[in-house]
Amino acid sequence: MVARSALLGLALSALAVNAVAASSIPVVNAGAEAPAAGSATQPVVNTVTTTPVQPVQTQGGEAALLLNQIDTLQREIMELRGVVEEQTNAIARIQNENRDRYLDLDRRISQLVAGGAVASLPQTQPTADTAAQPAGNNVPAQAQTGAQVNGDTLYQDSFQLIRERRFDEALAGLQKYLTEYPEGTFVDNAQYWLGEVHLAQGKLKEAEADFSTLISKYPFSDKLADATYKLGQVYDRLGDRAKAKEYLQRAVKDFPNSSAARLADVYLSKLEG
Repeated sequence: MVARSALLGLALSALAVNAVAASSIPVVNAGAEAPAAGSATQPVVNTVTTTPVQPVQTQGGEAALLLNQIDTLQREIMELRGVVEEQTNAIARIQNENRDRYLDLDRRISQLVAGGAVASLPQTQPTADTAAQPAGNNVPAQAQTGAQVNGDTLYQDSFQLIRERRFDEALAGLQKYLTEYPEGTFVDNAQYWLGEVHLAQGKLKEAEADFSTLISKYPFSDKLADATYKLGQVYDRLGDRAKAKEYLQRAVKDFPNSSAARLADVYLSKLEG
């Protein structure tokens, strides 16, 4: 009797433990029917496990913001490139305009010289003071500063001296320019004006050498037509009529649309008349 009671107690204890264990486990039931009457009174927990979406939304927003920033930076870079290109073109245009102005002035004076304006000027005679000075003193004051003055300025100063009829100083400046800036912007022009100055001074052999050097050394120079015409003049004044005609005819043939060709044609007419 005692044994049976003990066994019954153990069985009841086991059932109680199982009931407690079962009640602690949540039941996932999304579509089950309501429990029948008389069933266990433990509540049924209907839960659905889902992945959190808030972090995903945050990452997507950051990515979109980053893409917008990149797009904005790309547009700014394109705008800056456009500004740089415009400024580069503006600088190049200004440089070309300055060069064109100098060349135009150079061309006008050349035409005046071709018409005899400079050739008719009185030749400068060295005074006792200037004859005693060393050649370096004839260099323009600005040219004497050496490295402080760039090549273009030296050429422009020398060119201005020609306009002022200070031929000896102009020669010194032009020769200095050709020596110190052999790759300068105006080397062919400087070589040409050496010949013009020597021709104006009546130094025909020097003028012949200057113009010949330009033709052989700078075959693509803008002064090539003028130098060819001037050589015709020089040879005529040297008494070599055959060479004079040769270069005058070359000026007419090789540069038919130039002012030098028209002047050469007139000069030829005088020689042949």
